[in-house]
Amino acid sequence: MSQWDKDYLDLCRRILSEGVEVENRTGINTIKVPSHHFHFDLSKEFPILTTKQLFIRQAVLEMLWIYQAQSNDVRWLQERDVKIWNEWDAWYHRSNKGGGNWEFKKALPSEWKIHYKDLTFKVSPTNFKHTGIFPEQATNWDYVMEKIKTDGRNDFRVLNLFAYTGCATMAASFAGASEVVHVDASKGMIEWAKE
Repeated sequence: MSQWDKDYLDLCRRILSEGVEVENRTGINTIKVPSHHFHFDLSKEFPILTTKQLFIRQAVLEMLWIYQAQSNDVRWLQERDVKIWNEWDAWYHRSNKGGGNWEFKKALPSEWKIHYKDLTFKVSPTNFKHTGIFPEQATNWDYVMEKIKTDGRNDFRVLNLFAYTGCATMAASFAGASEVVHVDASKGMIEWAKE
């Protein structure tokens, strides 16, 4: 067992003994410890966990794939016999004339609802590759909702520019904003948000 494996297992023990359970957007709580750092002497070892089976060739190729900004197209990996990303439900094919289309491995509904906390959003694959939601913006939705709920004002007004399909707009409205103005350059996105 490498030193890195030992350090990693020590961290796992620390998380279990000292960690604090924290709620997150997925509904599956996490256990966290603050400010843990690892330091490596790369002249002695490379920090790869060996407590599990590791296919080094595939791992290195996947890192190269990500580093080269190829991570939207798994064909680069498939051409190199790396199969880790072969399980997909939908594949987007970009057209050289703009836009594109989705290929579905199995039949999917044209749209579906997803839930984030007390909010419900519509998701639907578009011909420009989006699905109608940017999940990485959830921290911003949380911030807006918390700010509106705790500010103590009853006249909180929000101007949402680049509002897209309305996730932040809905978060502000749900939290109790007295007025929310939703602005987006795309009429289709504004119609989507109204739904």
